[in-house]
Amino acid sequence: MGVIVNRRLDFIESSYTDVLELLGRVERFARIHKAMGGASPSAQHAKETGQISRMVSHLTHALAWLLAQQALRDGDLVEENMGDFNISEKDHKTFKKQSAQENQDMPEDLRTLALEVERLFDRVYALCQMPKPAGFPHRRDQLKELYPVV
Repeated sequence: MGVIVNRRLDFIESSYTDVLELLGRVERFARIHKAMGGASPSAQHAKETGQISRMVSHLTHALAWLLAQQALRDGDLVEENMGDFNISEKDHKTFKKQSAQENQDMPEDLRTLALEVERLFDRVYALCQMPKPAGFPHRRDQLKELYPVV
């Protein structure tokens, strides 16, 4: 069981790093996009701003789930409280549908960024849906045994 748990933790850690990196790229893109909008942004500019907003929202949701996993590992959160952080199937499907519709009309650089966000959100959603390893802890003392602080 330890190998499965450690691989899951490694995957969570790498996903956390990837979300932070992608959030930074989206933020830099948003700054440039805002500067290009001028005093009277077009309808297309407004659609692009909406897509950027959705990307940030979904990356933030993914980040919250990943941080909750770290809190679970550290014993600061118990499994019963994870419901608020989970990514629902409805959230996932809605994001995929919106992305597919919006990406068709987007410039290439924004479309590429949106696809990266979608792939990362898919990865975190898959992690969220994974069954917990046998004996997954539910009490703080079990968490400390399974996830020793390094």
